[in-house]
Amino acid sequence: MLVELQKLYPSDADVLYETARVYMKAGTGTVQKMFQETPASFRVNQLSGEIFESQGKYAEAVQQFQEAIVKESKGV
Repeated sequence: MLVELQKLYPSDADVLYETARVYMKAGTGTVQKMFQETPASFRVNQLSGEIFESQGKYAEAVQQFQEAIVKESKGV
């Protein structure tokens, strides 16, 4: 339904708001599940690095990216 509304009203503030809200909720739920179910995965560190980067916390981001690289190279 949102896809249809986006096609019909691509610049409507309400449609854009609802779309953003739905995607944010879905993304948050997926991130929480990822952290709960695969905490040792290099992808958790990669995502953490991206989150820190978006917050301007570059030292923390670099640390997470480095941990992700080490884990990925070990096949974790």
